[in-house]
Amino acid sequence: MSQNYLYTDEFIDLTENTVKFKNYFVPFKKERELKLKEIEKITLLQPNIWNGRYRLNGTGNFKDWFPADLRRSSREIIYRVKIKNKWWRVCFTVSDSNKLTSILKQLSLL
Repeated sequence: MSQNYLYTDEFIDLTENTVKFKNYFVPFKKERELKLKEIEKITLLQPNIWNGRYRLNGTGNFKDWFPADLRRSSREIIYRVKIKNKWWRVCFTVSDSNKLTSILKQLSLL
């Protein structure tokens, strides 16, 4: 079955209905998929030591989960996903933050 991706890279696959986080659980390289309708909001963060700039994978505060990205410290933006009716969030980075930010604005997720 062919997917029509709005955005895809080594970290996520975004379609009109879902976002799939690749390498969500390391070392098993498992993925996690969310329906876009489950997302309450996405916040853009300027990476710093307090919000995950140097987090390669996992969590440091039990609230924010980071799929694997070994080059996260060089990324321009961290995306924080608040999921409806959940206390935890997914934080991720991408290869082309300008392109993804534009798409998320069009989808009214920002």
